[in-house]
Amino acid sequence: MKDSIVNLPVGAVFGPYYDNNLIVFAKMVDRKNMPDSVKVRHILIASGAQGGLPDSVAKKRADSLELAVKGGADFKALVEQFSDDPGSKQTGGEYDLTPSSQFVPEFKDFAFDGSKGQTKVVRTQFGYHVIQIMDQKNIGPAVKVAYLGKSVEASKETNNNAFSAASSFAGKSGNAASFEKTVQQEKLNKRIADNVRPMDFVIPGIGQSRELVRWAYESKQGDVSKVFTFDDKYVVAVLTSVRKEGTAPLADVRPQVEAEVKKHKKAEQIIAKLQTPATLDAAAKATNQPELKAEGVSFATPFIASLGFEPRVAGAAFNKKWGTAAVSAPIEGNAGVYVIKVDSFQPSGQPAQDVASQQAAYEQGVKSMLDQQLFEVLKKKSDVKDTRGKFF
Repeated sequence: MKDSIVNLPVGAVFGPYYDNNLIVFAKMVDRKNMPDSVKVRHILIASGAQGGLPDSVAKKRADSLELAVKGGADFKALVEQFSDDPGSKQTGGEYDLTPSSQFVPEFKDFAFDGSKGQTKVVRTQFGYHVIQIMDQKNIGPAVKVAYLGKSVEASKETNNNAFSAASSFAGKSGNAASFEKTVQQEKLNKRIADNVRPMDFVIPGIGQSRELVRWAYESKQGDVSKVFTFDDKYVVAVLTSVRKEGTAPLADVRPQVEAEVKKHKKAEQIIAKLQTPATLDAAAKATNQPELKAEGVSFATPFIASLGFEPRVAGAAFNKKWGTAAVSAPIEGNAGVYVIKVDSFQPSGQPAQDVASQQAAYEQGVKSMLDQQLFEVLKKKSDVKDTRGKFF
């Protein structure tokens, strides 16, 4: 809703609208130009409850210091002699502020609303400040918006009905088969949590759900859970599969393997159809595909703007076998089969890399990873078992 709220006139209200579990109204309180950062310096004369001078005496001293500053007195010298703010005495009373800086409101209001070079006495809970605005940067439009939000919470009756529905579903779902049947009969939205780890505390779509993770690791494949309560959700789960350590069974990885095999076989068919095209136009006509153009292809970067992650294509573009005179042989890539023709080679504009320095940087990178890799090897060799999931 940002654009709608930011463009409101002062005094106008937008809403109601939903923001997570809130119904919200937004009101434009103020709109003005202001800096995003300011540099100020100040002299604090503490008074009253802060243990400083009596209020009237502090006010008179601050007024006198303001006149002295406006008359050309050395601000830094006045800070060292009179300021009661130990946090800025060593820096000549200077502070750098942004709108999010934690300062008393009266101090910040003058710093951001005043003008560069202005000096003024400002009263705060700490006493009287003689403040001078030294600099203001990046002045631009800023808005002040007030929000009124009301949380939307389910009534006791709604909660009871939801829990009754979840309990009824759990009662009808004694095993995995009946779970699936009930989901279809009642046209429910089944969600899948894949690759749940023993120490997971959050399941996507549910949130904090440690109890459900522990149940999964204490149950057998096909078991159906009781009704779990997580914030505003009631969850009934079925353990559909358990992946044991080691090489995965073919049944578990069949979809991924089949997809890769089909993609490879399809590429072989396309390559056989293309054979060795003499021109890009011939390849385009043979496959009924348009010619595309890719610019700024780099040997060091496998991403091509118009194609995506295609390292084979990026590498083939620099093959001296065809250079700029001929089209390439068909190239099996990640998303398709490509035939390319290089129009021109252009210098990168970057200075040549020193091989010795590149070698040293690579060796340093390997060394930095070595400790972690050795640690993992030691754990594996020592047969260390992580059983924290049973206790948390």
